[in-house]
Amino acid sequence: MTAPRIGVDIGGTKVDAVVLGADDALLARHRMPVTRGAEGVIASACEAVAQATSHAGIEVADAAGVGIGIPGAVRGGVVEHALNLDVERLALADVLRDRWGVPVTVENDVNVAALGAWHLLGDGPSSVAYLNVGTGLAAGLILDGSLWRGGRGAAGEIGHISIDPAGPVGADGLPGGLETYASGSGMVQQWGRDGAAAVDVLRAARAGDERAQQIRTGLMQGVATAVRVLVLTLDVDRVMLGGGLTGLRYELLDGARRVIRGWEAASPFLASLDMGGRMVLAPHGEPIAAIGAAKLEVERG
Repeated sequence: MTAPRIGVDIGGTKVDAVVLGADDALLARHRMPVTRGAEGVIASACEAVAQATSHAGIEVADAAGVGIGIPGAVRGGVVEHALNLDVERLALADVLRDRWGVPVTVENDVNVAALGAWHLLGDGPSSVAYLNVGTGLAAGLILDGSLWRGGRGAAGEIGHISIDPAGPVGADGLPGGLETYASGSGMVQQWGRDGAAAVDVLRAARAGDERAQQIRTGLMQGVATAVRVLVLTLDVDRVMLGGGLTGLRYELLDGARRVIRGWEAASPFLASLDMGGRMVLAPHGEPIAAIGAAKLEVERG
């Protein structure tokens, strides 16, 4: 019998741990707040895994391995620049391998979400992009059934593509990046009000505020442009939209599709690509990234 696998998604506010059985069935899940800082991240991951394995009726030592997704740059199991967790550098794989006594694989959180998306979409598509539309904007890529990281681990960082040289300056110091339009942080930056969040901009847009409506329109155009970039450069079978702003659900999906239909009306070539038809929303409430993290050992093995 194949040993179960454990997946952990560590985010800026929560830790989500799952246990997958031999047939990839979800045996258990535990979600809890994360404690920031290196020691806090370690303690939070350990507690979430302890709870999930207890629910599944197993010990961590019974698992084939543990996969972990976490924000930041990840190389060789070392996490760097996970700024929203107050972690500058942490050899997370080594620490947890020593603690648990099983193989531990660590990967960037958007990449593990792409693996989870591919798993949830079933046996159809061989190439999938998971477009994370949240605080920032980035894509995780599955190409021909394998996670694609690129030559320097920067594959999918499409938020840094400039679409307007005269646009607002983003966190990377450059103007008009996709992330300044199609992300929560970009929307707040454009709104320019202290203490505001993306939800405040969207609420104001629904109430008729003209500037907020312009920002919301920019969000739809930015997401559509991100999908266009992914399809035209990689010709992926599916683009799954995930992340915090997909709480808008079909308002976001339909808004991006309207932009794409406008392009298609002017371009038979773009119309032939069916970009709107390739877009799907991430299933609401599914632990996509944690499932993808659990699949890491399979993907790398």
